Amino acid sequence: MNIDKIQALMALLKSSDIQELRLEDEDGTIELKRGAGHTIVHPSHAEASRVVSEPAPLPCTQGTLVKAPLVATYYSRKSPSTPPFVGVGDKVKVNQALCILEAMKVMNEVKSPVSGTIVKIARNDGDLVAFDDVLFEIEEDHV
Repeated sequence: MNIDKIQALMALLKSSDIQELRLEDEDGTIELKRGAGHTIVHPSHAEASRVVSEPAPLPCTQGTLVKAPLVATYYSRKSPSTPPFVGVGDKVKVNQALCILEAMKVMNEVKSPVSGTIVKIARNDGDLVAFDDVLFEIEEDHV
């Protein structure tokens, strides 16, 4: 299976609501799982030496991690016409809204557990997040 085909399948998975994809053809078998952090390729005998992996995201090592409290769809703003709640480099206070998670047509605000600076936003609008997925990294203010 050529790299272009694998990349196209990865893009399809990322841009859709599909959670898992398995494709078998004359070149081998590929399994893609959203959020798994890896791709499994079972190549044919001719391509046994080529195994492609999507790198797992590097874990955040500094600051406070804000994690998803439920399985939902991530939104960075209240509506498409409003600005995002926060951006990288923004100062936030305890209980300030960071994003909205939509589950079963119910909008749930995720609030900051600490005061500090947003150093990482780990999700994009429309991403499906699972329980305990990292959403933000906040460098705490030390007063």
